[in-house]
Amino acid sequence: MPLATVANGNCAYPAVSLAMFGSEDKHTFVWVMAAIEMLETSQCYDVKSPSFCIQDSRIATSQYPVLVKDVVTAGNYAEMMHLYAVSAAFGVTIQSYILPHGSRLH
Repeated sequence: MPLATVANGNCAYPAVSLAMFGSEDKHTFVWVMAAIEMLETSQCYDVKSPSFCIQDSRIATSQYPVLVKDVVTAGNYAEMMHLYAVSAAFGVTIQSYILPHGSRLH
């Protein structure tokens, strides 16, 4: 069953918290785990590293310093690499879906 969070531009961590724990209340925990993952395994998230974990040119990502700044700053935007970090930190698969413009969940 699809779940929805408040679309406020910073919904990634609350959405993962809702999916994993049944509530958005643990979004800070999810966010911190993503930050720890990105800091401890920097080579995986640095597009300039030979160990960069996404070898798909269709996925555009920010440079590592920007990714880190965003993941350690509360309220900042989360991109696909941040969701990848959450997935790695918790050992879970994350499936993200964006509704087409103008659509609503009922």
